[in-house]
Amino acid sequence: MDDEIKLTDNISEAHALLALQSKLKKTPRIQAPARSHSILIYVTKTSSLMQLTKAIRALIADHEDGFKDFELDDKINAR
Repeated sequence: MDDEIKLTDNISEAHALLALQSKLKKTPRIQAPARSHSILIYVTKTSSLMQLTKAIRALIADHEDGFKDFELDDKINAR
């Protein structure tokens, strides 16, 4: 992958969102902007290094494929 990964706090600038499952369920203000901007949401159950690593690897793999096989509501649960 030749592209860089950049972090942003501005959801309108994001291509993907990484969120904790508990925060995502409790905070609809996270989901609404993501859906309105067609941003994929990657979900982890905890913030453990292993789960974050799996989620980031999935995000990178999906980005290399151009997100071509995913629908808006698809979520990847890192376990």
